[in-house]
Amino acid sequence: MKLSVESIKRLIKGACFFKEDKGYLYPYHYSEKQLEHFKERDEFWYTRAKLQAGIKIEFITDAEGISLFYNTPEVYSGDNSIDLYVNDLAMGVYHITGGGKGVADFTLQSGEKKITLYLPIDVPVGIKCLTVNGKWKSVRARNKKLLAIGDSITQGYGAKISGSSYINSLYRKTDYEILAQGIGGYRYEKGSIMPIEGFVPDKILVALGTNYHEDLSYDYEKNIEEFYDALNRVYGDIPVISITPIYRFDPGYNPERLNAVCEKIKTECAKYPNISVIDGWYLIPHIQECFTDCIHPNAYGSELMAQGIFEHMKRIKF
Repeated sequence: MKLSVESIKRLIKGACFFKEDKGYLYPYHYSEKQLEHFKERDEFWYTRAKLQAGIKIEFITDAEGISLFYNTPEVYSGDNSIDLYVNDLAMGVYHITGGGKGVADFTLQSGEKKITLYLPIDVPVGIKCLTVNGKWKSVRARNKKLLAIGDSITQGYGAKISGSSYINSLYRKTDYEILAQGIGGYRYEKGSIMPIEGFVPDKILVALGTNYHEDLSYDYEKNIEEFYDALNRVYGDIPVISITPIYRFDPGYNPERLNAVCEKIKTECAKYPNISVIDGWYLIPHIQECFTDCIHPNAYGSELMAQGIFEHMKRIKF
């Protein structure tokens, strides 16, 4: 059976805005108004905001094969795959190595199962159609919504395959519908905090701050203050978890600067009774085996990060 763009749209999770171009559906994790803000604010952020971190296609089927027909105008890095999970277990990886049209084919075992196709981390993908050689139906809707705001780590850069990002791991551990608004190079930015049409979060996760570590041109104190003020004005007393920057060991690492940023985040968050802080420095072991480079956690480090956040959520009954 060939699923149309309209049918696929109903199966997509983690998106709040869609555009169609030449018969291809492009899902976004930022609203149209947020994208307009980024277009005026910063071209690099605007480009990254159109990526699809945390967006997935999810359904139940008895099919023994599925095919996703897609097009990607350009490729930004090597972290590009469409990942197949069956009943929340990784079962297949389709690597995207260049721009243009392609087909991600997956063979499945017999019987009814839940299928999750995670879209790539670092490449925009337009979806033409999805073929399913069997019956299919939607999964149960998740009643709770989590808005996750972050930088390249929340985007999933470094995990190498999209299903292994800490956000997607957290999605499998919780019952939240997650809107993952992560952008490479992002900092605390008040301008993007605005109501999101069609997505009203029950909880919010913020993981920012590491990109202040060496760029002294940014007034991080003002940025952090204005961000949490905007968050409070838009979302009120919705429970928030704020994660301070995780461990990094790159040559340009400035410990005094980063420590000052972490302390400012803790001090600012203490002003709001609805905000709980996780000390990100201790979420991932300080060993190279947990990182792709000196900054970004790999699949193993991402899983440990997700588990640490999940344990904190349970501990505070988030």
